[in-house]
Amino acid sequence: MKKINKEKRFTIRITEKEENLIRKEAQILGYQNNISQYLRSKILRKHMPTVNPNKLIDELYLLRAELNKIGSNLNQVANYTNFLLKNKYMEHSHLKEFQEIELNFENIIAELKDTINKTVDKV
Repeated sequence: MKKINKEKRFTIRITEKEENLIRKEAQILGYQNNISQYLRSKILRKHMPTVNPNKLIDELYLLRAELNKIGSNLNQVANYTNFLLKNKYMEHSHLKEFQEIELNFENIIAELKDTINKTVDKV
């Protein structure tokens, strides 16, 4: 990516309170080391995240890990249910209901993972 030389300058006057607010917002959004970039993005109305993208990515990775754990637990329940059916400890009438719950849950997990991946790709 070609570096653009920024030679034009605007000068504005702000209060100390306004400066503190700008610095605080910039820090929250991860721009603490580049307030100029933060202000340019804000002024030019470029895409501005409302949260720190790095924190969002970290949270999404944690969420995906939790979803994987839940999926593993669900597979253990499914295996145990199959064991119960095989050994005639459970009636087949309950199996269809359990399979529907499992399929619905797996679909929801897949949608959440897809949403997480798309969100991480955008940030």
